[in-house]
Parts: sequence; structure tokens; C-alpha cells
Amino acid sequence: MSTTIQDIQTRAVAWSSANGLQSLVSDNAEIINRVAADERQLFDLAASTNSYFFATTAAVTSSSGTSARTITTTALTPPVGRILRFVLGSGAEVSQVDVRDTDAELSPRYYMLGTTLYEVSNDWSAASGTVSGTLTYVKRPTVLSTTGTLTQTVTLPDEFTDILDLKLAHYLAHKDYGRENPEIKRLEEMVARREQDFVQFITSFGGVEARRVTIPSTGFKR
Repeated sequence: MSTTIQDIQTRAVAWSSANGLQSLVSDNAEIINRVAADERQLFDLAASTNSYFFATTAAVTSSSGTSARTITTTALTPPVGRILRFVLGSGAEVSQVDVRDTDAELSPRYYMLGTTLYEVSNDWSAASGTVSGTLTYVKRPTVLSTTGTLTQTVTLPDEFTDILDLKLAHYLAHKDYGRENPEIKRLEEMVARREQDFVQFITSFGGVEARRVTIPSTGFKR
């Protein structure tokens, strides 16, 4: 089953009859934008807990040339949240370096500018042409269009979409000036408990990886 934004709104409204006021739910773009923001936050929370739970791979091909080739990530589906690994078709793993210190690692290397990977010198191949490889990355949820309808589906697995219901109910309650504070507080507590359940599931799902070294991680911030 796929959960739509309409499903989330309907369930959020069911938490309080006041949530169904026309003044609160009449703007579809506002509802879509709110659900999208909440879903992104949950994906970020997941990534800060377990980088691999929402990870995937994609085959990529660079621009053509003899050096300084590029790989754009904006068209990848699902969208890229954070790059974890880039391996060339030859099997060589490419190290990410800072554009200000490209000699920080041995070849092959790349650096990031915006959402594009840039080859350092001709590290990816001494031959002219394109270079193929595999990108492993933490995915983002599918982008929800604010000009679309409420029939758009969210990416979050169905067993966790009730968190989006609670978050939207909390948003509507806050938006309704004069709403009783105990209701808002209760929704905040319910969101916190379900997010804790979400984190616990993600933390324990894959077990513990074997590692020879400590791998640096920037993490996602809530």
C-alpha cells in the first residue's frame, strides 16, 4: 500500500474535529510543503542514526574529456541525500578530497562543488572519453510538487507514516490560534515517542558492521 498526502491529511484531521476547519486545510500547497518537510526531517534523522538504512546505488557516467570530467547527481532517482562511496568501473574506489587540498589522498580522487563530482586531473582514466562507475548514496524522499495534488505518495515506508500524521496534526493545532495547549503538548509527546521507535528500529535493523578502521562521518543534524 502507498500512503498519499490525502491519507495523511485525513488522519491528521481525525485527531481533532477542529483540524478540519477550512481555514486550516484549504491550501493544498501548504499541506504538501509541510508533509514534504516532515518527511525530509525523518530521512535526515534516519541517516544520522544509520547511513545505510535508506542507502541505494546508481550507475553513473561522466562527461567526456581527457581530464576534469564531471558527474552530475541532480537527475538521479531516487534523489541523492549524501554520497557514501564512488567506485569506478575498473573497481578502483575514488576518494573525496577538498577542492582546496586535492593532494590529500592518492589517486583516483574527486571533489564536490554543489551537487556535482569533479575529477582531479585525469585520475579517473588516462584515456579520453567518458568514465562509468557506481555511486552509493543515502537517498532523499521523492520530491513532492507543491503544484500537484494530494494524491501524491510519500516515500517513507507505510509502517512509519503515522509519524507524518502526528506531525501534521501538531502543525494544524499550532496554526489554529487559541487551541488548547494540552492537545499540542500531547501531540508533541506522541511524535517524540514514535520518532524514538523509528530510531530504535533503524539502529537495530542491520546489526553491527565489521570495520578495520574508524570511518569519519559528518552525519545529518536534526
